[in-house]
Amino acid sequence: MSALRIENLYKAFGRLVVTNNVNLTIEDGERHAIIGPNGAGKTSLLNQIGGQLRSTRGRIFLKGEEITGCGPEQVSARGLARTFQRNNLLPGLQALENVRLAVEIKRGRPLNFYQRAESRRDIMERAHDILERVHLSHAASRRVEQLAYGEQRQLEVGLALASEPDVVLLDEPTAGMSPIETAQMMRLVAGLPKSLSIVMIEHDMEVVFALADRITVLYYGEVLASGRPQDIRDNQQVREVYLGIRH
Repeated sequence: MSALRIENLYKAFGRLVVTNNVNLTIEDGERHAIIGPNGAGKTSLLNQIGGQLRSTRGRIFLKGEEITGCGPEQVSARGLARTFQRNNLLPGLQALENVRLAVEIKRGRPLNFYQRAESRRDIMERAHDILERVHLSHAASRRVEQLAYGEQRQLEVGLALASEPDVVLLDEPTAGMSPIETAQMMRLVAGLPKSLSIVMIEHDMEVVFALADRITVLYYGEVLASGRPQDIRDNQQVREVYLGIRH
Protein backbone atom coordinates (compact mmCIF):
# COMPACT_ATOMS: atom_id res chain seq x y z
CA MET A 1 0.00 0.00 0.00
CA SER A 2 1.40 3.38 -1.02
CA ALA A 3 1.77 6.22 1.48
CA LEU A 4 0.02 8.71 -0.80
CA ARG A 5 -1.83 8.24 -4.07
CA ILE A 6 -3.36 10.92 -6.28
CA GLU A 7 -5.72 10.00 -9.11
CA ASN A 8 -6.69 12.37 -11.93
CA LEU A 9 -6.58 15.44 -9.68
CA TYR A 10 -8.03 18.50 -11.38
CA LYS A 11 -8.51 22.02 -10.07
CA ALA A 12 -9.69 25.09 -11.93
CA PHE A 13 -10.58 28.64 -10.93
CA GLY A 14 -12.98 29.50 -13.71
CA ARG A 15 -10.94 29.16 -16.90
CA LEU A 16 -7.64 29.01 -15.05
CA VAL A 17 -6.57 25.39 -14.67
CA VAL A 18 -3.95 24.97 -11.92
CA THR A 19 -3.94 21.16 -11.67
CA ASN A 20 -4.73 19.19 -14.81
CA ASN A 21 -5.43 15.47 -14.23
CA VAL A 22 -2.37 14.85 -12.05
CA ASN A 23 -1.55 11.26 -11.10
CA LEU A 24 1.10 10.62 -8.48
CA THR A 25 2.10 7.79 -6.15
CA ILE A 26 4.40 8.19 -3.15
CA GLU A 27 5.70 4.98 -1.59
CA ASP A 28 6.38 4.42 2.11
CA GLY A 29 9.58 6.16 3.13
CA GLU A 30 10.03 7.86 -0.23
CA ARG A 31 11.53 11.35 -0.60
CA HIS A 32 9.68 12.86 -3.54
CA ALA A 33 10.43 16.33 -4.91
CA ILE A 34 7.98 18.34 -7.01
CA ILE A 35 9.65 20.93 -9.21
CA GLY A 36 8.64 23.25 -12.01
CA PRO A 37 8.64 26.91 -13.02
CA ASN A 38 6.63 29.54 -11.14
CA GLY A 39 2.94 29.12 -11.84
CA ALA A 40 3.26 25.40 -12.58
CA GLY A 41 0.72 24.52 -9.87
CA LYS A 42 3.07 23.07 -7.25
CA THR A 43 1.65 24.81 -4.17
CA SER A 44 -1.90 24.39 -5.46
CA LEU A 45 -1.24 20.66 -5.60
CA LEU A 46 0.06 20.60 -2.02
CA ASN A 47 -2.91 22.66 -0.87
CA GLN A 48 -5.28 20.08 -2.32
CA ILE A 49 -3.43 17.22 -0.67
CA GLY A 50 -3.30 19.05 2.66
CA GLY A 51 -6.97 20.01 2.62
CA GLN A 52 -6.46 23.76 2.30
CA LEU A 53 -7.97 23.69 -1.20
CA ARG A 54 -10.81 21.52 -2.49
CA SER A 55 -10.24 19.83 -5.85
CA THR A 56 -12.69 20.21 -8.71
CA ARG A 57 -12.45 16.48 -9.32
CA GLY A 58 -10.15 13.53 -8.74
CA ARG A 59 -9.28 11.46 -5.68
CA ILE A 60 -6.60 11.49 -2.96
CA PHE A 61 -5.67 8.47 -0.82
CA LEU A 62 -3.50 8.51 2.32
CA LYS A 63 -2.29 5.06 3.42
CA GLY A 64 -5.12 3.55 1.37
CA GLU A 65 -7.83 5.71 2.97
CA GLU A 66 -9.56 8.28 0.79
CA ILE A 67 -9.14 11.85 2.05
CA THR A 68 -10.64 13.64 -0.94
CA GLY A 69 -12.48 16.72 0.29
CA CYS A 70 -11.23 16.43 3.87
CA GLY A 71 -10.21 19.62 5.63
CA PRO A 72 -6.76 20.23 7.16
CA GLU A 73 -7.71 18.98 10.64
CA GLN A 74 -9.17 15.76 9.24
CA VAL A 75 -6.14 15.19 7.03
CA SER A 76 -3.80 15.81 9.96
CA ALA A 77 -5.71 13.34 12.14
CA ARG A 78 -5.22 10.70 9.43
CA GLY A 79 -1.45 11.09 9.41
CA LEU A 80 -0.43 13.96 7.12
CA ALA A 81 1.45 17.10 8.19
CA ARG A 82 2.84 20.03 6.25
CA THR A 83 4.92 23.16 6.41
CA PHE A 84 4.22 26.34 4.48
CA GLN A 85 6.26 28.87 2.57
CA ARG A 86 5.59 31.30 5.43
CA ASN A 87 6.17 30.21 9.00
CA ASN A 88 3.15 29.43 11.16
CA LEU A 89 4.69 29.77 14.61
CA LEU A 90 3.74 31.41 17.89
CA PRO A 91 6.27 34.25 18.07
CA GLY A 92 5.71 35.17 21.73
CA LEU A 93 6.55 31.67 22.95
CA GLN A 94 9.79 29.77 23.30
CA ALA A 95 10.78 27.14 20.76
CA LEU A 96 10.13 24.42 23.34
CA GLU A 97 6.70 25.83 24.15
CA ASN A 98 5.73 25.84 20.46
CA VAL A 99 6.58 22.17 20.15
CA ARG A 100 5.05 21.29 23.52
CA LEU A 101 1.70 22.75 22.49
CA ALA A 102 1.80 20.82 19.21
CA VAL A 103 2.49 17.58 21.10
CA GLU A 104 -0.39 18.27 23.52
CA ILE A 105 -2.80 18.84 20.65
CA LYS A 106 -1.73 15.59 18.98
CA ARG A 107 -2.19 13.60 22.18
CA GLY A 108 -5.58 15.13 22.92
CA ARG A 109 -4.55 16.65 26.21
CA PRO A 110 -6.66 19.67 27.14
CA LEU A 111 -4.65 22.75 28.02
CA ASN A 112 -4.60 23.20 31.78
CA PHE A 113 -3.39 26.64 32.76
CA TYR A 114 -3.22 25.68 36.45
CA GLN A 115 -0.74 22.85 35.92
CA ARG A 116 2.94 23.44 35.30
CA ALA A 117 3.97 22.15 31.89
CA GLU A 118 7.14 20.67 33.38
CA SER A 119 4.99 18.27 35.41
CA ARG A 120 3.74 16.60 32.26
CA ARG A 121 6.89 14.57 31.86
CA ASP A 122 5.91 12.51 28.83
CA ILE A 123 4.90 15.55 26.82
CA MET A 124 8.01 17.51 27.76
CA GLU A 125 10.26 14.56 26.92
CA ARG A 126 8.62 14.25 23.52
CA ALA A 127 9.02 17.99 22.89
CA HIS A 128 12.72 17.86 23.77
CA ASP A 129 13.17 14.82 21.50
CA ILE A 130 11.64 16.72 18.60
CA LEU A 131 13.85 19.76 19.18
CA GLU A 132 16.86 17.46 19.10
CA ARG A 133 15.58 15.88 15.88
CA VAL A 134 15.42 19.30 14.18
CA HIS A 135 18.77 20.43 15.64
CA LEU A 136 17.32 23.06 17.99
CA SER A 137 18.10 21.70 21.43
CA HIS A 138 20.40 24.68 21.98
CA ALA A 139 17.52 27.09 21.31
CA ALA A 140 14.81 25.49 23.47
CA SER A 141 14.41 28.52 25.75
CA ARG A 142 14.60 31.18 23.04
CA ARG A 143 11.45 32.86 21.80
CA VAL A 144 10.57 32.44 18.13
CA GLU A 145 11.42 36.05 17.28
CA GLN A 146 14.89 35.49 18.72
CA LEU A 147 15.59 32.60 16.36
CA ALA A 148 17.39 33.07 13.07
CA TYR A 149 15.24 32.62 9.97
CA GLY A 150 16.72 29.22 9.25
CA GLU A 151 16.07 28.11 12.81
CA GLN A 152 12.44 29.19 12.50
CA ARG A 153 12.12 27.00 9.42
CA GLN A 154 13.63 24.10 11.36
CA LEU A 155 11.12 24.69 14.16
CA GLU A 156 8.31 24.58 11.60
CA VAL A 157 9.45 21.07 10.64
CA GLY A 158 9.47 20.20 14.33
CA LEU A 159 5.82 21.24 14.67
CA ALA A 160 4.97 19.01 11.72
CA LEU A 161 6.76 16.08 13.35
CA ALA A 162 4.85 16.66 16.60
CA SER A 163 1.69 15.38 14.91
CA GLU A 164 3.42 12.00 14.41
CA PRO A 165 2.63 11.87 10.68
CA ASP A 166 3.14 9.17 8.08
CA VAL A 167 3.55 11.77 5.32
CA VAL A 168 5.00 15.29 5.52
CA LEU A 169 4.56 17.97 2.87
CA LEU A 170 7.40 20.51 2.79
CA ASP A 171 6.66 23.68 0.84
CA GLU A 172 9.92 25.39 -0.13
CA PRO A 173 11.85 24.36 3.02
CA THR A 174 15.03 26.26 2.01
CA ALA A 175 13.43 29.36 0.47
CA GLY A 176 15.20 32.55 1.53
CA MET A 177 17.96 30.72 3.37
CA SER A 178 21.67 31.43 3.35
CA PRO A 179 23.97 28.67 2.06
CA ILE A 180 24.81 27.68 5.66
CA GLU A 181 21.13 27.53 6.62
CA THR A 182 20.34 25.54 3.48
CA ALA A 183 23.02 22.99 4.32
CA GLN A 184 21.60 22.67 7.84
CA MET A 185 18.08 22.09 6.50
CA MET A 186 19.41 19.47 4.09
CA ARG A 187 21.04 17.61 6.97
CA LEU A 188 17.79 17.84 8.94
CA VAL A 189 15.65 16.41 6.13
CA ALA A 190 18.20 13.72 5.30
CA GLY A 191 18.19 12.64 8.94
CA LEU A 192 14.43 12.23 9.29
CA PRO A 193 13.20 8.67 9.92
CA LYS A 194 13.21 6.51 6.80
CA SER A 195 9.70 5.35 7.67
CA LEU A 196 8.47 8.90 7.01
CA SER A 197 7.34 9.74 3.47
CA ILE A 198 8.22 13.26 2.33
CA VAL A 199 6.77 15.31 -0.52
CA MET A 200 8.82 18.45 -1.07
CA ILE A 201 8.45 21.50 -3.30
CA GLU A 202 11.86 23.04 -3.85
CA HIS A 203 13.49 25.43 -6.32
CA ASP A 204 17.08 24.77 -5.31
CA MET A 205 18.15 21.98 -7.63
CA GLU A 206 21.19 21.14 -5.52
CA VAL A 207 18.81 20.35 -2.66
CA VAL A 208 16.43 18.42 -4.91
CA PHE A 209 19.05 16.18 -6.47
CA ALA A 210 20.76 15.59 -3.14
CA LEU A 211 17.62 14.53 -1.24
CA ALA A 212 15.03 13.14 -3.65
CA ASP A 213 14.49 9.48 -4.45
CA ARG A 214 12.11 10.51 -7.23
CA ILE A 215 11.20 13.81 -8.87
CA THR A 216 8.00 14.98 -10.56
CA VAL A 217 8.08 17.98 -12.88
CA LEU A 218 4.93 20.06 -13.18
CA TYR A 219 4.39 22.36 -16.15
CA TYR A 220 1.21 24.43 -16.46
CA GLY A 221 -0.54 22.14 -13.98
CA GLU A 222 0.36 18.91 -15.76
CA VAL A 223 2.96 16.23 -15.05
CA LEU A 224 5.67 16.76 -17.62
CA ALA A 225 7.91 13.97 -16.31
CA SER A 226 8.37 11.80 -13.24
CA GLY A 227 11.21 9.50 -12.33
CA ARG A 228 14.51 9.05 -10.57
CA PRO A 229 16.88 12.04 -10.39
CA GLN A 230 19.12 10.84 -13.21
CA ASP A 231 16.10 10.26 -15.45
CA ILE A 232 15.00 13.85 -14.84
CA ARG A 233 18.52 15.19 -15.48
CA ASP A 234 18.61 13.33 -18.80
CA ASN A 235 15.10 14.31 -19.93
CA GLN A 236 15.59 16.72 -22.83
CA GLN A 237 12.12 18.23 -22.52
CA VAL A 238 12.62 18.97 -18.83
CA ARG A 239 15.99 20.54 -19.55
CA GLU A 240 14.46 22.79 -22.18
CA VAL A 241 11.52 24.06 -20.13
CA TYR A 242 13.04 24.18 -16.64
CA LEU A 243 16.45 22.82 -15.71
CA GLY A 244 18.55 24.47 -18.39
CA ILE A 245 21.78 23.22 -19.84
CA ARG A 246 23.91 23.51 -16.66
CA HIS A 247 21.89 20.80 -14.86
